[in-house]
Amino acid sequence: MSEESPGSHEKRRRPAKAWAPPPRKSSLLSAAMPRESIKARLLRFRPARWVFAHPFWAAAIALALALSVLPAILLAKVWPTASPGDPYSKRISIVDMIQTEMLCRTAHRAEAEGREAEAFGAWSIAFANNPGSPKAVRGLLRCVLNGPFFRPGKPGAVVDLADWLLALTGTNQADLKLAIRIYDRFNAADRTLQFLNSPELKGEHAALYAKALLLKGRYEEAGKWWRLVTENEVRGDPQLEAWWTAWRAGWGPIEERDAYMERLMNALADPVKRWFAKEALLQVFAKRQELSRYRRFLDKLKEYKMDEPADYLPYSKMLAEAGRKEEARDTLLKLDYKNAEILMKAAAALAAMGETEAGIRLLEKRTELQGRLSASLAFNYWSLYAGLASSAKDWQRLRKIGNAIRLRSETQPDLAGLAAFVEGEADHYAGATNEARVLFLELSDTKLPDPKRALEVAREILKLGYPDAAAALLQKQEPEFQDNSDYWGLLFEARFLLRQSEADLLRAAKKALETDPENPDRKLNYAAALMIARTNLTEADRLTLEYRIDAHDSYLGKLDRALALALMGRAKEIRPLLKQPPPADAAELWNTYAMAACLLLRAEGKPADALKALEIVDETLLFPKQREWLRRLKVELARAAVARPDRTSAGSSPPASRSSTNPFRPGA
Repeated sequence: MSEESPGSHEKRRRPAKAWAPPPRKSSLLSAAMPRESIKARLLRFRPARWVFAHPFWAAAIALALALSVLPAILLAKVWPTASPGDPYSKRISIVDMIQTEMLCRTAHRAEAEGREAEAFGAWSIAFANNPGSPKAVRGLLRCVLNGPFFRPGKPGAVVDLADWLLALTGTNQADLKLAIRIYDRFNAADRTLQFLNSPELKGEHAALYAKALLLKGRYEEAGKWWRLVTENEVRGDPQLEAWWTAWRAGWGPIEERDAYMERLMNALADPVKRWFAKEALLQVFAKRQELSRYRRFLDKLKEYKMDEPADYLPYSKMLAEAGRKEEARDTLLKLDYKNAEILMKAAAALAAMGETEAGIRLLEKRTELQGRLSASLAFNYWSLYAGLASSAKDWQRLRKIGNAIRLRSETQPDLAGLAAFVEGEADHYAGATNEARVLFLELSDTKLPDPKRALEVAREILKLGYPDAAAALLQKQEPEFQDNSDYWGLLFEARFLLRQSEADLLRAAKKALETDPENPDRKLNYAAALMIARTNLTEADRLTLEYRIDAHDSYLGKLDRALALALMGRAKEIRPLLKQPPPADAAELWNTYAMAACLLLRAEGKPADALKALEIVDETLLFPKQREWLRRLKVELARAAVARPDRTSAGSSPPASRSSTNPFRPGA
């Protein structure tokens, strides 16, 4: 082989190139390219060439895009009618808004042409489409006010609708006047008084204010305003004219009352005034208990086909008060009830006159109304039904009612708690107390319509003797009643009967006093809780002294004051407070009496007598700390009695049995 020259290998080697990134592909829309190049490239793409070269295709594509997007924009329900949580809050579309405006115009035309029913229907649909439209709400309210679709005193949701209008428009003057007329027409007296609270009212507004006062039973105040209203100022308004006449008939000068009464009775024949006259007459008859005239009034209502079962309720009450109970019962039983609320009032009226069984029969006679009950009314209906059965002590029927409520609670959850209570009450009176306790404890995990119902149920459970179930139910409701003294008082009672935790008892008593600091009973309960917990006895001493000042005749106050003084080391002062022993069957009072007497005898140096006084203490009625204190006290007294037997006196020892004998008779 021939040898290569040293430089020949280097000549054949390729020189190394520096690394560089691959060149970027230019985009069709690159800013670096000239405008003509972009157009040229786009025109090579056939669809783009159609758009650029043929304006027809450009318009067609734009129209297609618009038609595909526009319906979604128009039909999308994304526009809220009110803030979240408002009663009429919902989401609507642009189409709903357009339809609402068209319906408002249709309603206006119908009103102008006198087609009231068509106008009412248009306003109703417009409001349903857009509840947030002040125009639709305003028009519907005016239609209701001027049309024949709602009778006075039958408000339905109209009053709430007036509230909604004021919320939408910020209570401007025109809408405020409309709302006040709605409140007046449908007897929402509280709202009328709220918005017309001014000393400078005149004419129509003074009459509206006077009518509201009359409905609230504030007759003297109403009279002051009615005297400022003349008949000419209410003439032309059939409702205010009827109420002005009613005031004269019921509360005016005695010599004029019968004349105005006859004017109202005659107004029943006028188709325009009859409903207003009927409403006013019912108020007058509530003041003037005239049985014969009320009978004539009912006959006129029947003649004009205006009578309703509710109209016979005051009449039956008058009959019962006149001693004609059988006639009153028969009057209520023969009516044709089509409204569950009126049926319930009739059954309650029968029970009030001592005809509980008749009230139950009336409810059972119209069972078809049970299926038409709203959620809130259903609870009241079944509560009344069960209450009547309980009053009649018909425990078998009460059990059946409980089962019926349980079945309905599957579709109406608010009835579940009532079902548990009714079944538990039936078990309790049947002697099955364990089963009753389980059902009552179930109440704390079931739904009740509102917290106030829970308080009522807890109170009833406590009366039946189940403080554990009552306490569990009340504890669940605590967030709703932080500032309610009745709640804390009821919880204190449950904790006291449980006798388990001094801390829970003390907390309930303290909260009850904080929410009602001037209540003497709250003071005494807190003092008792402090003594039971053996803490802050100085405060207990102060509270028992205040209670003695507020209610000096209270025997319980005397005993608690005596025990407080004894625990404070002032036992020698309490002998006058212990002169009268408690009744023989008052176990709680005997415990307090015996403990106070024991501390008195110990302070007098009579340990044997003090030990004997403790023999009548029922330890099952004591809290844990009280039992421990009693155990230590007995040991102390036993040792003292052994060490100093000569200082005891048998003559002054309290009795070993709960009798009416006075152990602290003079000279003892």
